[in-house]
Amino acid sequence: MPEQVRATFTILKPEYERMQQSIEMLESKREEDVLTWNTTLDKEIQGFGDRIKDMRTQAQDPQILQDTENPEVVLEHAKKLREEVAELEEWAKEAQKFQSVFGANLTRYPELDEVVSDVTIKKSMWQAMVEVGTITEEWKATPIHELNIKDIEATVTKWFKAANRANRELPNNEVGPKLLERVKVYRDLVPCCADLRNVDLQARHWEKIDGVVGR
Repeated sequence: MPEQVRATFTILKPEYERMQQSIEMLESKREEDVLTWNTTLDKEIQGFGDRIKDMRTQAQDPQILQDTENPEVVLEHAKKLREEVAELEEWAKEAQKFQSVFGANLTRYPELDEVVSDVTIKKSMWQAMVEVGTITEEWKATPIHELNIKDIEATVTKWFKAANRANRELPNNEVGPKLLERVKVYRDLVPCCADLRNVDLQARHWEKIDGVVGR
């Protein structure tokens, strides 16, 4: 071994031995540290269950299912609830990541899944209720030949699904039935709008149409 290499080895050997000792010490404490982390995490998960219960209580506020002249206000409330639920979802995912790293059994959160579904349905219902009152006014103010029928059809289909799900999964719900009736009107109008944009319509056809609608 060259003298320079031997000298370098002599200098680094104590550092290497100290590093080895540190690694061995950490390895010896690993199980103890993992147990401590798992115990701490278990306590936080128990507290997290209380947060889920609190969110369920907020989401079950009966006013969210009551008809109102100010749907925008309820929609903002529903959006806020959905944001808070999303934070709970993120916390649950992070907790499961730590459990995976520490070799612990993953905790499932069925109660959180129920709250997520409940809040999502309510938010979608109120989103549709607000849009039916605003977007449709834009449609009415737009000449029929300028309407994008595919976009309208997609929007109405989204509203219809939201209304159906709200009626199916939210009992004692004043808003769902009202929303469904309003959406059905536009669902039935979409094919008519598509027909009226037919480029083959002639003047005599328009005269008959005017006669039918009383113009």
